[in-house]
Amino acid sequence: MDKDFKGLVVWRASRELAGMVYRVTLSFPPQERYGLVDQMRRSSVSVASNIAEGHGRGARRDFAHFLTYSSGSLSELETQALIASDIGYLPTENLQELTIKIQAIRNMIRNLRSHLLSNPSDGFEIRDGDDSFYGTLPPPDPFNLS
Repeated sequence: MDKDFKGLVVWRASRELAGMVYRVTLSFPPQERYGLVDQMRRSSVSVASNIAEGHGRGARRDFAHFLTYSSGSLSELETQALIASDIGYLPTENLQELTIKIQAIRNMIRNLRSHLLSNPSDGFEIRDGDDSFYGTLPPPDPFNLS
């Protein structure tokens, strides 16, 4: 396999999302450190992690299966962000940014999963016009907290 997960646009977007979540949760109250902050951070990291793990399995079906885990983590994160907003921890503008990013990643995952399952006997390598899933985005710096 000549392309790795780090070239996937959806994986890069997921890293950016994790960075966004880490930044917005810095302002949450200290008592939420082991509650909502921890849950949101774990969910966001899980999205990119499952994309990487699924890709590393080397089989289309396995990759597609792990993409469903990533999608589930996105739903968890979206729910947690809504709750954080409801209780006044997450400003509306941050909620909107997260929601837009989550929806974009959800769409990318859906498209990639559909593509992988459209011809499961084709082996793993993404080819024949599949390069649209790989991109030249600059690597994000999710831990730049400035």
